[in-house]
Amino acid sequence: MNIKRLTLATALIIGAIGGPLTGVAQANDNRGTYICVTPGLPAQCADLKDDVFAPNQQIWLYGSSQGNGLGWNLASREGGTVTDTWPFTVHSLDGRYESDPVYLIEKTTATGHDGCMGYDQYVDLSWQYCGDIGTVWVQSQYGYFINVDLSDVEGAPYGLYAPYTQNGDNIYIFNTDNPWYLN
Repeated sequence: MNIKRLTLATALIIGAIGGPLTGVAQANDNRGTYICVTPGLPAQCADLKDDVFAPNQQIWLYGSSQGNGLGWNLASREGGTVTDTWPFTVHSLDGRYESDPVYLIEKTTATGHDGCMGYDQYVDLSWQYCGDIGTVWVQSQYGYFINVDLSDVEGAPYGLYAPYTQNGDNIYIFNTDNPWYLN
């Protein structure tokens, strides 16, 4: 094998191994819906930190013109909307959010999606495998994103909450929430 073919073959192997195994997405992964604390862009939005697709990877606030992991897809879940008996086990919450949409909030990639918005053991917003506990959300008619599992555990609505709005600030799931805007 000549040196050019060997170099090309080595480069292709390194590229194939290095790309997918690193879990780091490219800048063109900022496609889809931006979920932000204010309407319109530019805004501070939910951003997968360093665009690394790994369980418990933080989702933080970052500027819409600077973040690496900004794009999200709202994927309708099962029945699609809250009924008087679904998706909450605390049925007073079903009544409160009846007819509001139920979603998995998927992290977009250049070719589709990988993982969902959920929470870690500290109840910080983080990347999780879709379908894991904490990855089902209700979007209220007022723009609040309510986490179904944590709300069931606490017996009250727990939603996305950003007490501060600078680049790198945490997003929590708390019983004090704020509206979020789809941009």
